[in-house]
Amino acid sequence: MSKARHEGFTLVSVLVLPKVTFWLWAIPFMTRTPSSVFIISTYPYPVLVCYSLFVRIESHSKGEIILKIAIMLFDGITALDAIGPYDVFAATLKCEVKFVAKKKGLIKLDSNMGYLHADYSFSEVTSADILVVPGCSPPNYKTPMNDEETLNWIRQMHETTKWTTSVCNGSLILSAAGLLNGIVATSHWGSFDLLQSLGTIPTDERVVRQGKIVTAAGVSSGIDMALQLIAWELGEDMSKGVQLILEYDPQPPFDTGSPKKAPALLVEQIRGMLQEFAKREPNL
Repeated sequence: MSKARHEGFTLVSVLVLPKVTFWLWAIPFMTRTPSSVFIISTYPYPVLVCYSLFVRIESHSKGEIILKIAIMLFDGITALDAIGPYDVFAATLKCEVKFVAKKKGLIKLDSNMGYLHADYSFSEVTSADILVVPGCSPPNYKTPMNDEETLNWIRQMHETTKWTTSVCNGSLILSAAGLLNGIVATSHWGSFDLLQSLGTIPTDERVVRQGKIVTAAGVSSGIDMALQLIAWELGEDMSKGVQLILEYDPQPPFDTGSPKKAPALLVEQIRGMLQEFAKREPNL
């Protein structure tokens, strides 16, 4: 193709086709009301963008399930570790999310102020596109880390997944299952020493990908991880839309969300408290 023809084709594609497409869509609405005529003729491109977004949302709401996700629950779990990713996945309208536990039923939260509900037992869910292993307040991770049925289920699920993931110190449970040996992973900063003792290389990155294993740092970072997974699987536009729907735009009143930013004295106080908790045995 000559340079002149190529430039002409590009010009038509950029300037003419969008307008033709718009007016083909707009003409049926032009005769409905005077206000329709004014809005469409005055603001054609914003109207077209809004209409396109509406069509995409409507099609997603009627679309097929693309991703099957299993979120593992256990007594003593931190609610946001599970619910943060859940809300991201659910907002896509393209995910089937199952809460799974060793035994289905009510699952105690680490706050002792509520429950999540496992609708499925391990025996009922044997595969998934994404497995999420949430974390908890210490020492509650000791129970799943020392339960062979739980660890075997994680290993078996890992063989079927596109992505095997953890939030917070859920990475300790993945480590106990033998999935993080010798690889870089993250966790809650208060669990780095224990993570390292299990043969994993800790890092303070917020979301870490190693092959098909993705680990997220403490608690709230599960939202970031889920948004990244959606971007990889369903596209960046979908992930950006979900972020907007959730209005996930963190602006905390204090800049103390990591040990690097918090005052040293506060870090040591929290570290000491977490280490003291970790010495105990689960009592749920």
